[in-house]
Amino acid sequence: MMFAPLLLSFLPAFQADGLPTPEPPVQHLGSYVSTLSDFDRPTAIAYGPDGRLWIHDTDSKRLVAFDEKGELVVAVGWSKASQPAGISIDGAGHAWVSDRWNHQVFEVDGEGRVLSSLGLSPEGKPELLGPEGICHRGSTLLVADRGHGRVAEYEDGKLVRSLGEGLLQEPRDVCVDSQGRVAVVDSGLASVCVFDTDGSLALRFGEYGWFPGLFSDPTAIEVHGDRWYVADCENQRIQVFGPEGEPLYRIGTHAILPREGEGKLHYPTGLALHPNGERLAVTEPMDGRVQIFGMAPGAKPQVDPARPESVQPSPHYGEHWALGGGYLVIPEPESHRLRIFDLRLVPGQDPAMISEIGGWGASLGLFRDPRGVCLTPSPLTLLVADAGNERIVEVALDLDPEKPMEQTSKAARFVRAFDLHSWNAALPVEQRLDGALRPDDVLQTPSGQRFVLLTPQRTILQFDADWEPVARIQHSREVPLVAPSGMAWNEATQELAVSDLAMGRVLVFGPDGVVRQTIGTENVRRPTGLAYDSKGTLLVVDRWQSELFSYAPDGTLLDRRFHPGIDREGLYHPTDVSVDSMGRWWILDHGNHRGMIFDGQGAWLGAFGSTLYTRPARLPNAPKSGAETE
Repeated sequence: MMFAPLLLSFLPAFQADGLPTPEPPVQHLGSYVSTLSDFDRPTAIAYGPDGRLWIHDTDSKRLVAFDEKGELVVAVGWSKASQPAGISIDGAGHAWVSDRWNHQVFEVDGEGRVLSSLGLSPEGKPELLGPEGICHRGSTLLVADRGHGRVAEYEDGKLVRSLGEGLLQEPRDVCVDSQGRVAVVDSGLASVCVFDTDGSLALRFGEYGWFPGLFSDPTAIEVHGDRWYVADCENQRIQVFGPEGEPLYRIGTHAILPREGEGKLHYPTGLALHPNGERLAVTEPMDGRVQIFGMAPGAKPQVDPARPESVQPSPHYGEHWALGGGYLVIPEPESHRLRIFDLRLVPGQDPAMISEIGGWGASLGLFRDPRGVCLTPSPLTLLVADAGNERIVEVALDLDPEKPMEQTSKAARFVRAFDLHSWNAALPVEQRLDGALRPDDVLQTPSGQRFVLLTPQRTILQFDADWEPVARIQHSREVPLVAPSGMAWNEATQELAVSDLAMGRVLVFGPDGVVRQTIGTENVRRPTGLAYDSKGTLLVVDRWQSELFSYAPDGTLLDRRFHPGIDREGLYHPTDVSVDSMGRWWILDHGNHRGMIFDGQGAWLGAFGSTLYTRPARLPNAPKSGAETE
């Protein structure tokens, strides 16, 4: 008799009519519901306790909120943050927004007024470096402090604890589960790390790759009940995991056609989970939209046979490239490889890819997040800004434009890697730069001078040909350099031009490191790539306006060309530009996954890259949007 209650607990429940109580239907979160569009690079996103969806639209500098019906209820212009990366709503309905470029977190009310900020010590020194995802745990604010490789905990505006120091590399987002544990998604580790309330590591899952359960640049995380939701950015999907990190299913499939949506994803970066766990919002900054997913029958989404789970990277061009000596080198972020093209163009044919080098890893010959690249002739040398490994890699290329064009696997000889982390650690304490030194771009002059651009530190380092330090250009009150993103060298004047994404301008520095010119303040909004032609004309691509600006040597605007689109005069979030020995313009049309070639007057000559994106450019009367290309 003593076991009867235990036995009865296993019997099925019955209704009043004597029939067994039906089991609730099995459901999953992951069915496409709707799209919020017409944004200009939405980045930070979060649901509030009342179910409102808050979004910061970065390039248009708007903070907006939608109610449960999808109606816009808050829309304020707010330019305090230069590059919002995370947002969290507190119990009072105030939005807390992290700013990756200003290294602070701001508390904002519904009118866009800044109520408070954190990230500076009582002495006014920065405590954060490139903060990204944030969330509240009661009165505690948790901040993914990417540049310092930790999660910073704040109470009443004061830094009280750090999590993950010595373990985390590039924490991108943070959330808290029902047990109070802190989960961190780390793009450097390609993993999720879960910490107990005492700060000890309780769980870690994931590593680099493309199969289910693996990650390539994971950027956001949410949790509800016993399920983890992770934005697996470069694998073009949201992955769902069980309580111990076991992969359950994916949400979304890779958007292959230009601007394809309705459940097809294109570089998803941000996640917001409704408090009831029945709505998931996903940001896609490159496509200017937010997709909403809801509940559907079944344990997981049905697999579209036309879009099976990918077991290999879907390579796209990165945000930088290098042209020189008759060759073009383009990094591919997903595969962590570099493609080498021969530019001896055959009429009607694309540049020929003759070799590729690299792959994911830390050994010499491998890369972790290759970004900026630089090609110099005589001898043909390639410099690579290997951000994930905090180093500049020097590669000798055994290629000869006088020989017949051919594919080769022996084009590269890795000469050495200049370790920025070790170099910085060896400096006197007062000269050291704060945080991880992840180079965004690199440039070499004909005389062998080398410049390394560090965006989070707001610094450009200058070295000689033997990597001995020469000088450094840094942000100051007199010369604000908030988000340097690209560089170009003018050999005739010995000047260095630097684009500033946050300030919307180009600064031109003389050999003494003093600003000689400020260009573009009346025209450009988000300048990225730069190049000088043989006449000293400065070319500037604007990521937001999708245009190319030309400036005379005295800084006067000469021309602005192109428009947002996919036709032969259309660009979509261009990020780099180069000029070859014949004066042709080469534009890295990043958002359209292609390269565009124009003569020195802006006449279209060709396009190369993904066929789906180059085909509209090859048709003179193709539509601008790309929506009708198939």
